[in-house]
Amino acid sequence: MNKKYIAIGFALSLMGSAQALATSSTYQDNLQVVFEGFDPNTMLFESYRSNNSVDIVGPQFTKTDAPAVVTISSDITQGVGYPSMSVMFTGSPNCKITFADGPHRNLDFKEGNPPFCADMGLIVGNIVKISNNHYTMVIKKLQ
Repeated sequence: MNKKYIAIGFALSLMGSAQALATSSTYQDNLQVVFEGFDPNTMLFESYRSNNSVDIVGPQFTKTDAPAVVTISSDITQGVGYPSMSVMFTGSPNCKITFADGPHRNLDFKEGNPPFCADMGLIVGNIVKISNNHYTMVIKKLQ
């Protein structure tokens, strides 16, 4: 008789664990931003804005001779957020890049395509998925 209660208790605890896993889908996407066409030792300034409980963090100042890693994360279980990253270098206005991300979708641009930043002297490349939760994107300086 005690074995039945133990088995039922064990089964209920497994069901509760499975339900908790199904409803808490914390995620973290890592975006490697590669810079091309910049003069050596060019310094960029980046600012970030989270949206709809989807957070975005990354370096505030970046030298263009090495990639920057930007992290987009959240603990929301449904929906999409539109966090953004603005990039500026000396003598140029901001290039605002707005992403779309959520627990049940791949990282992408809000509008589905890279933003037009040629007026700012930059070309933003596509987001390429490297592996699960790891992406890369190129920002190129117009010559």
